[in-house]
This record gives sequence, C-alpha cells and structure tokens, in this order.
Amino acid sequence: MGISKSALSATLIAPVVLFGIVGCAQQPAEKPALENSESSVLPIEMTEQEALEAAQSAYAEYLAMSDLIAQEGGVNPERMEPYVSPELLKDEITGFQVIENNAWHAEGNSFFDNFAMQVKSGSKLTTYLCIDHSRIRLFDKTSTDVTSPSRIDRYPLQVTFALEDGTNFKIESSETWVGENFC
Repeated sequence: MGISKSALSATLIAPVVLFGIVGCAQQPAEKPALENSESSVLPIEMTEQEALEAAQSAYAEYLAMSDLIAQEGGVNPERMEPYVSPELLKDEITGFQVIENNAWHAEGNSFFDNFAMQVKSGSKLTTYLCIDHSRIRLFDKTSTDVTSPSRIDRYPLQVTFALEDGTNFKIESSETWVGENFC
C-alpha cells in the first residue's frame, strides 16, 4: 500500500513551509535570560536601537529573498548566502531543494512583526519576532494548492544575528520560541 499524495504533501509541505520557505527554524529555543549583557562589541557609533533597527532590516531582506526563491520554485537557493551564516545556508539550500525537486512554487509573501531585542552579547544580537506565513500558499506544477492544512501560519521565533564586517548583520540562528506564545 503506497502513501497518498495528500499524506505525502502533509508530511513534506509542513516542514518546507515552516522551515524551507522561511528558513532557519531548526530547534526549539531554550528559554534564555532576558537581561542584556553589559559587554558590547557593537560598533562604537551604533547604539542598541540602531543595532536593533539594522537587525530588523537584515531580517526583512532575508525574508524577501526567501519568499522570492520559493516563488521561483526553489532555484538558486545560494542567493541566501548574504543573509545567513554558512551553517544556516546548508539548511536553507536543503529546504529549497525540496521545493525545486517537487516542482512546487510559492505565491504570496511572509511578514513579521513584534520585533524586539532579547539579549545583546558581544557582536551578537538575539531578538524575538512573530513570523506569519498566512499569505503564502504552495502550488505544484498543475497549480494545485499543496499547502498543508495543518501548517501553523503564525508563531514566535528567537533569531540571533551576528555582526559581519562591523556594519551588517547575518542570521546565525532562528528557532521556534518554546516559551509563552507572544504572537
């Protein structure tokens, strides 16, 4: 007895939409301390508010590229390289390869809100945000909607950014927040 197309879609699409299209959400985050570190290696001219704004801008750029690659059927996922760490890039590429190998494509765009600093330590900045995929649908080559009906459209993330070259943030990690759902 084979697996049905809908069962296969539900099995594959939920992780792809949650992790491949948006990328990054690998493991549930441990509940960390909420205090800022006293030490800072952020550039002397960058205030905490400026760092938070730069990280928010970096995430918006990351999300726009992730959505674009998904809309284009997962092709050329290495375009994520400017936005994520080398370790995270491997996961991004794997997620987009599932989309490409199944001849799927996305329509719509993801968005985020409730972006807030959690902790700053050295050249790293950890944030909370709410990611929302409710406006993204996944389609196969016959234009059939294959988006999993059990997909969670909106959920909290803990995202850590690392300062690259003193001015730009790259996403180092992104994990589903396991504490109280603030979204």
